[in-house]
Amino acid sequence: QTSLRFDWVANMNFIGDIYAANEVAEKNGLTLKCEEAGFGVDPIKMVVSGQSEFGIVSLEQLYMANEKGADMVALGVINDVSPVVFLAKSGTQFSAPKDFEGKRVGLNPGGATEYVYRTFVNVNNLDKSTIKEIPVDYDIKTFINGNYDIRLAFAYIEPLDLKMANIQYSQIAPIDFGLKFPGRVYFAKRTTIEKNPELVQKFINTVAEGWELALKNKTKSIELLAKF
Repeated sequence: QTSLRFDWVANMNFIGDIYAANEVAEKNGLTLKCEEAGFGVDPIKMVVSGQSEFGIVSLEQLYMANEKGADMVALGVINDVSPVVFLAKSGTQFSAPKDFEGKRVGLNPGGATEYVYRTFVNVNNLDKSTIKEIPVDYDIKTFINGNYDIRLAFAYIEPLDLKMANIQYSQIAPIDFGLKFPGRVYFAKRTTIEKNPELVQKFINTVAEGWELALKNKTKSIELLAKF
C-alpha cells in the first residue's frame, strides 16, 4: 500500500491518478491511495513527514524545498508546460503582455501561479511600477466582483468556473509570449528511491498507464472523479 498526495483538492487535474488508483494499481501489485491537499496543506511537508510516499508539486517549488535541505527527487513530469494562465473579464483590454501595465493583479503569495507571473513580467520587460499587486486567496468571487483586474489561474479550474457562472473573459497563455515555464512533477524522498526502487517503479508504471487510459476513456474518467 502506498499513497499519493495531490497539490490541491480533487479536480480534472488529477484524473489520471484517480483512474490509476481505481483501474491500474491492483494489477501492478499496489493499493494506491490518493490524498487531497488544499489551502495551507503542503504536499512536500506531507512527504517529508512520511504521511505520503509520493506527491505532486510544481517544479520550482521542489527546487526551493531542496535548497532548504528537503532532498526530494522528481520522478516524472506531469505537465511539460505549466498550466498557469492569466484571465481578465470581458471589457478589459487584455490580449498582450503590455496589457498588464496599469492593471491590478490578484496575487496568491507563494503559490505556483506567482512564479510564472513574475517570470512572465521579466521575460516581457514589463514596467513593474505600473502594476498593482493585490494579495488574494483562491476564491474566484473577488475577481468576479471586480476587486482586481487580472486573475492568475490554472487552465483547468478558473476558466471552467467562469463559464459555469456565465462570465465572459479573455485569456493569455504564457507560452504564447515567449515563456515555456515547467509544470508539475511527481516526487518522492531520495531515501524512498534508494531503499524501495521496486515500489517507485510500480508507482510510475501505474500513474503513467492511468493517464493514458484516462485520456482514452473520458466518460469513465469523469465518473471516477465524481465518485472520488
